[in-house]
Amino acid sequence: MNRNFLQAGQKLARAFAKTLNEVNIGISLAQVERKALQYIKAEGGKPGFRMVDNYDWATCININQGVVHGIPDNTEVRPGDIVSLDMGLYYRGWHSDMAYTKEIRSSKHEIRNGEFLAVGEKALEKAIDQARPGNRVGHISKAIEETIGQAGYRVIPRLTGHGVGRELHQDPMIPGVLTGKVERTPKIKVGMGLAIEVIYTKGQPGIKTTGDGWTIATRDGKISSLFEKTVLVTKNGAKIITPYLF
Repeated sequence: MNRNFLQAGQKLARAFAKTLNEVNIGISLAQVERKALQYIKAEGGKPGFRMVDNYDWATCININQGVVHGIPDNTEVRPGDIVSLDMGLYYRGWHSDMAYTKEIRSSKHEIRNGEFLAVGEKALEKAIDQARPGNRVGHISKAIEETIGQAGYRVIPRLTGHGVGRELHQDPMIPGVLTGKVERTPKIKVGMGLAIEVIYTKGQPGIKTTGDGWTIATRDGKISSLFEKTVLVTKNGAKIITPYLF
């Protein structure tokens, strides 16, 4: 078990929790980005997302119909927004990656999407349970697809989880839907680092890239959500190295 990989996850989990706590009414996404950089630096890590070609930010932040890769601009968070925070941290040669979505509430705003968000967390838990030796990536995909579908929502199939470790994005890709037979998907092996992602929407799964060239949003304008953790596959199953500390 690689100590530096585990530490990369632990450091990210702490920085992530502090950053997510900053996401409240009136703060701009650019301000959240600055806080993320501050917390990553305090952990002795580096912003892993900045190591992606042509991406200059430590976070991806998406609001409402935004799905992934949202640039942290000067948009301010408002009551009722659905905000997804995605962050990566690099430490001593190893990457970790995690994401969470929350609804922004105020004294006048009641939570309207609690069930929608709870389903995503549940799907992530079920998917992680399948990340064990002897299983295949298809078992993870099937768990996500079934949990989201049974609740009446749709996985966005073009966006996937991925292997993570020495590189931020590496094999195997981990789709949120199962196409074909489980037996034809990659085997899950001890020592694998996996960034398991649940990416889904209230509407149709069609997506588009917006004018900034990075942000991917739902084509029909319906809200979406993202939950992600990095796990290390051990002989006893998946060890979560980026727990939600909130």
